[in-house]
Amino acid sequence: MTFAFVCVDKGPARAAIFDLLTGMGIPFVDVGMGLNRKQGPLAGTLRATYFSVENAGEVRAMNLAETVDDPTTPTGRTSRSQN
Repeated sequence: MTFAFVCVDKGPARAAIFDLLTGMGIPFVDVGMGLNRKQGPLAGTLRATYFSVENAGEVRAMNLAETVDDPTTPTGRTSRSQN
């Protein structure tokens, strides 16, 4: 493949995919969505991040997407919109 779109729920799977694509020199876009409804209307965030061959390491170091699961949340994921 020459390009990939990544959209996964689990942090460890996302990390493994990032490692594989970066190691193979394949550029990719990672997309995600965080939803929150603590009180009132539904709120959320959308994320689309481009990892080029040249800057994948730099972009990954920015920690824009979780690559580990948070065991304290019911789903095991952390929602940035809850902060």
